[in-house]
Amino acid sequence: EICTGLDLKIDVLNKYLTTPIDGRDCLSEASLCSSPCVHCHYRSCEKCGILLVSQFIDGNLKVEKDTVVTCEQWEMVQNGNGGGQRKDIVEKIGTLGELITLLLKELESFSKHLFIFRWQHSQFRTAKVAITERQNMALAICDFAENFISKHQNEVQSAHWGYSQVSLHPTVTYYKCPHCTQLVTEYLMFVSDDINKDACMAKTILNMTVEHLKSRVPQLEELLVFSDGCAAQFKSKLPFFLLANDHGPVKVTRAYFGSRHGKSPCDSSGGVIKTLVDEDIRAGEARIQNASDFFMHCRSNHVLPDDPEPDLCCHTRRNFILVENVDRSFSSSLLHTVPATRSMHNFRGLRSEHGHFIQKRKLACFCKSCLDGIPGCENTGTVGEWETVKLKVKDIAPDMPSRSWTNH
Repeated sequence: EICTGLDLKIDVLNKYLTTPIDGRDCLSEASLCSSPCVHCHYRSCEKCGILLVSQFIDGNLKVEKDTVVTCEQWEMVQNGNGGGQRKDIVEKIGTLGELITLLLKELESFSKHLFIFRWQHSQFRTAKVAITERQNMALAICDFAENFISKHQNEVQSAHWGYSQVSLHPTVTYYKCPHCTQLVTEYLMFVSDDINKDACMAKTILNMTVEHLKSRVPQLEELLVFSDGCAAQFKSKLPFFLLANDHGPVKVTRAYFGSRHGKSPCDSSGGVIKTLVDEDIRAGEARIQNASDFFMHCRSNHVLPDDPEPDLCCHTRRNFILVENVDRSFSSSLLHTVPATRSMHNFRGLRSEHGHFIQKRKLACFCKSCLDGIPGCENTGTVGEWETVKLKVKDIAPDMPSRSWTNH
């Protein structure tokens, strides 16, 4: 949203500048030092800031600041039937000076927003390269896709009002090929009739991902997991509690992409599968009424490769896994909120007999020291130190299975 908001304002402002601004990224760079450091991006550097942009704009204006302009902006608006609100574009009328003030206000935080987005993606690429040298480590990106709607090619009119839905959760995994030094990319599609896309379902799928990867990489000891920061699924008190109580044989480290920048191969993976199944339905080759139908059809027609040789390299795979049961035996209402989690983008569980602990830091780092689990991170000044946090539980039944969330 912050990116689109800046774009809309820059498009209007450029009409009144002798030297137009070449996009939001260039505008952000203009507010930084020539060789910016993390302090520049976080606006704690005394030598740069939005004042540089303000001076540039003032020196290139073709009209006075009291000129009336119209600008579009994304805002929450009331639905016409009075049934709630929605996000939509509205037109705003004001002076050019007011537009510049709003632009500079949004630019203040945009540099940090852009830096986090770029840093987290760069660490994902670093991790991808690193695991080609490590047989005991794997990488995964996970996300929920839009539900698949089980339509029929030839259906009665009244069926339009009773479509069933199938939950899809693409997970893209990367691990070292057991026969060579190249990277294997395996697309996993988790299929379920459960449409409650919550943290418990995400954790169940993560456990199944670990179990599948162990069959591919028996030496697997650590899994690096990237996802967006959706609070209901991946980044809030319940996912952190489940992470703290994960006592399985595979250690899980979580990293989160920058806010509003969680697009990943999962999106294309989910779109491809839904398109393939839709085409099969139109061709009369499939009838999907529930998750089991979807799973069986895809297992028979869309697994890659069709018939792999066990002793030969296969660097692109696609598999389907049916999720039948989701354990929701623990409620998030028993947990206290973990403070300042939205500004943190790297988490891991800390095993202890004295409570539920996690460790967090500002940004992810997968340098050699971090991957080896030894002191001496190369990027401490950027990502910060690990901070240990004890999770506070309001009340918990004494017979609550503390290890019910482990990787099997």
